[in-house]
Amino acid sequence: MHSHKREFYMKHRKLKTEVRRAQIVNAAFEIIAKNGVKALTIASIAERVEIANSNVYRHFSSKQEVIDAIITQIEHSLQQILSQSLRKYSLPSKSLEVIFFSHIEFIEKHKGILRIVFSDDMYSGNKKVIMRLKNIMKKYRSQIKKILSLGILNNEFDPNLDIEAASIVFLGLIQSIMLQWRLFGYSFSPKKKGKQIWNVYLRGILLR
Repeated sequence: MHSHKREFYMKHRKLKTEVRRAQIVNAAFEIIAKNGVKALTIASIAERVEIANSNVYRHFSSKQEVIDAIITQIEHSLQQILSQSLRKYSLPSKSLEVIFFSHIEFIEKHKGILRIVFSDDMYSGNKKVIMRLKNIMKKYRSQIKKILSLGILNNEFDPNLDIEAASIVFLGLIQSIMLQWRLFGYSFSPKKKGKQIWNVYLRGILLR
């Protein structure tokens, strides 16, 4: 009985810790989205979550550790988008389409990502962050290239398609849409803009 109680307590404690860490990371996303990376401090996070500074330090030893957790969440979310699409759809064009719009939707929900990706403050003197983001992009593009290759094998995409260039364009289109969205004060629907651009991209890679 005693061991069951202890097990229950440990599970409850772990869950509580995970919930609190998620709250802290989400608060950090919101702070960055509103005021940029420079505005992110342990004090600003504590204020947003409505806890004491010491409670933040129980879960993260520094601001850098919070940033690392944010990057980990971005990486996991992108991997989830890719794996779900590949599991659900056998048609390469459909997989790419779902990834394209899921990626846009993910950034739309977490505006802070734009400030992270396009912020000099994030990179200055922080080689570890630069390396992590580069690796995330490398893995992401590697998966996109696999889908493009599969589309060629399945006679869905143009056999002369430059897979390297097509994967760069795919990612570049998403970044371009989201950057414009930010520059124009989030005044238009990224998904709507994405639909127009997606059709142009798809026509460029399909077998004629």
